[in-house]
Amino acid sequence: MVVWLTMGAAALVGRPDEHGDVELGFMVLPGFAAHCFAGEIVSTLSGWALSQGARRVIAYFDEADAASAHDLLRSGFSDTREPLYPGVARWALAA
Repeated sequence: MVVWLTMGAAALVGRPDEHGDVELGFMVLPGFAAHCFAGEIVSTLSGWALSQGARRVIAYFDEADAASAHDLLRSGFSDTREPLYPGVARWALAA
């Protein structure tokens, strides 16, 4: 599922894996960042994924990106403390 919006884009990447994890990607154009659209997008897609049987929704982002961390935190995500690559944060929302 990919959602293209005039203010950015968001997608659930593929189907849940063998552990029930699905990846969420999102971005909001700079002019719309202050309008809280990212949090709404994250919450809506994550809620849909979990309602469809996903166990966790996973988001990867640049660990220096405070805005993404803020949007994910507001949507119930937390840091998994499982960095796969230097400089990349991995956050999750569990069912």
